[in-house]
Amino acid sequence: MPLRYKKLIWIFTLAIMLLGLGTFSLLATEISFAFSSRGNKDTAADKALEGKSKKEIEKEINELIQGYFATKLGVDMEKLGDYVSDVSHIDEKKLVTEAAYIEAYDNISCTIMKGSEKASYRVYVYHEDKYFDIDAKIPSLTGLYVKAVKGGKFAVYTGTLSSKEQDKLKELDQSADVIALRDEVNKKLETLISSNQQVKEFYEMLESSGEEEEEGTENIDQEAGSAAGAANPAVTPDPAAGAANPAVTPDPAAGAANPPAQPQQ
Repeated sequence: MPLRYKKLIWIFTLAIMLLGLGTFSLLATEISFAFSSRGNKDTAADKALEGKSKKEIEKEINELIQGYFATKLGVDMEKLGDYVSDVSHIDEKKLVTEAAYIEAYDNISCTIMKGSEKASYRVYVYHEDKYFDIDAKIPSLTGLYVKAVKGGKFAVYTGTLSSKEQDKLKELDQSADVIALRDEVNKKLETLISSNQQVKEFYEMLESSGEEEEEGTENIDQEAGSAAGAANPAVTPDPAAGAANPAVTPDPAAGAANPPAQPQQ
């Protein structure tokens, strides 16, 4: 296993804590409290939902997520602004680090659950990550918060969250359906680790290096915010966002056998 993978520790150490062997849980939302009028929010939400069926909303969100992952891997900050609510909250250096090790995100699929706000959704994204120098694709879960923004379009939200939004995301992250999704992906990962020597060595390196990187881990934890359930003590932040949101063992989603969930209006 190339020693250069040690540079990934600051990204993945918390993932090990999250799911035992460690399904990667990357969350792209900033946890902070905000209080503002609902006028503009409702206008944006109404425009985003106007005349659309659940299936159309689902398609739009899936296309958004596909574009988001492709663009952040290409480290195109200008184009990324088309997919997120505020590109200034994205750490470009983290994207560069991620792109140096991740060759591709494959087999992306989404499970979509309604958030607390009109036209807001918790999106659990399943993806298989192809790392340079590792032949196998690693199953991963990412939890994103998608909502209507100015102009009536959907975007991966990287702004502030109200206490109501935070509570709703924690509720969803701890729900039975999401725990089942997390466990399914974690099982895939455990199977891969036990059957693939490259992946096994990679995870063993992460686990041993994690103890050596305690200080760095604490810094990440502050950025990531608190995790959702007692069984999920920590979450790795999405390199494409500012601070991360609570979360699930995932930020999960459906595998190929699990079609995208229907969003609720």
